[in-house]
Amino acid sequence: MRYKKAVAVLAALKIAVLAVWVFSGFGLKASQVSAETQAEPQVKSAPGLKDEASKKSDEAYVGDKALLDAIGRRQAELDAREEEIKVREERLKALKRDIEDKLAEINKARNEVEDLSKKIKEKDAERLNKVVKIYESMSPEEAAPRVERLDEEMAVSVLATMNPKKAAKIIAVMDVDKAARLTLAIKSRHN
Repeated sequence: MRYKKAVAVLAALKIAVLAVWVFSGFGLKASQVSAETQAEPQVKSAPGLKDEASKKSDEAYVGDKALLDAIGRRQAELDAREEEIKVREERLKALKRDIEDKLAEINKARNEVEDLSKKIKEKDAERLNKVVKIYESMSPEEAAPRVERLDEEMAVSVLATMNPKKAAKIIAVMDVDKAARLTLAIKSRHN
């Protein structure tokens, strides 16, 4: 009676090990398991002793379990790496958005500065035209001493913007040295 129980327990254990292999994907296919269990004769052994096939099965199970554990650890490492890469990608995307936002702000500011600069130049030109009209409305004898007292840059701007015939009349009445310097400055400005 004990003998039959030991054989039944060993057979059940073997079937359980094979079932674990099948369900874990590392064992034999179900059709192979049933064929092997049916074809394999039951070895009778003394009570309390395992047969040779059962020992090999246990060793294979322990080896497979170690392999499964190693695969599981490696999969966990890969999952952790993948998660870390995803986090880094998200950070890079956020940095890229920040950089694009900053570039947009910089471009907007540059455009505003260019617009302001253009407006300033237009206002300066408008003011210069008013000054030129004032000097053009004067007689050359009245305008010449006043233009001589202007700083050279302003005098050149006024004379260069004036009607050439009126500027020539003013330069003709000016001090010869001052007129020569202003004429050279006007020439270099147009080159």
